[in-house]
Amino acid sequence: MPSQDRDKPTTNNIRPHEASSTTSRNQPTQGQSIGGPISWLTNSVRWLATNDITSTILAAVVLTLVVRLFIAEARWIPSESMLPTLEIGDRLVVEKVSYHFGEPKRGDIVVFVPPDHVNTNDAFIKRVVGLPGDTVEILLDDGIYINGQKLDESYTFSLPTRGFSYPADVTQLGELTQYPLNGNPSGAPIVVPEGHYFVLGDNRNNSQDSHVWGFLPRENIIGRTFLRFWPLDRLHHFSEVDYPELDATHVPERSLYISSRLPAALGNAIAIPLGTESRSQNHHHRNILHTLSAVQSYNNANV
Repeated sequence: MPSQDRDKPTTNNIRPHEASSTTSRNQPTQGQSIGGPISWLTNSVRWLATNDITSTILAAVVLTLVVRLFIAEARWIPSESMLPTLEIGDRLVVEKVSYHFGEPKRGDIVVFVPPDHVNTNDAFIKRVVGLPGDTVEILLDDGIYINGQKLDESYTFSLPTRGFSYPADVTQLGELTQYPLNGNPSGAPIVVPEGHYFVLGDNRNNSQDSHVWGFLPRENIIGRTFLRFWPLDRLHHFSEVDYPELDATHVPERSLYISSRLPAALGNAIAIPLGTESRSQNHHHRNILHTLSAVQSYNNANV
């Protein structure tokens, strides 16, 4: 007669002589870490430290972030507000070093975030026309006057003309249609305050800029455009612009003005779009632009 103990199952269906060995295998030995988040993190750090490819990629990412935050970044142009100097699709390098050592200069093409009352976080790109203390006047079919002296601006697409963007001459604060007066009289002359700049698009009749929303605070400026690296047939370094018609003593000096070219490797993959602030005004200009583009050489832009 078979024993009842022979058919009675042991714990977890494991024979008694196997139970002790299984238990010992599942217990951590001396020096073996117990699993968990800390162990996973430690193992991950060890793996990264011993993996050359991963370390190289991480170093490249960190270097790219440092360069973009403090030295330069790539941007691309989505609108026509800077024609003929900059065209839709142009890829630019915007350097950030110069303005740590000096102030923006008249003629600089700057990338910036508009003032708060414009209600956008998009970055714009315009040319510095008025410096702190300047009196600015915009006369239709004539040009820009700084402190009573007309600027020689061969880089513009056309003179400001009467239309949707310029219903009349712009010579008083009240004629900056989106500028909050904040107690200033509307008939006061347009005098650029300290710590601010007056910026305009080179395509004067198709640009959302200071003639609409007023003065640009210095702290809103991200950097200065100094290289177009794409397309290659229009590779161009943007140097300083001279205005011999103005009093040179009024132009602030810059102690460092970078003129060397950054590698194009900053380029296409990390290029960031600038704001599309003038797209709503572009339709009535496109047919004209398509006609003129066949005969106009953008390489003649004096920038």
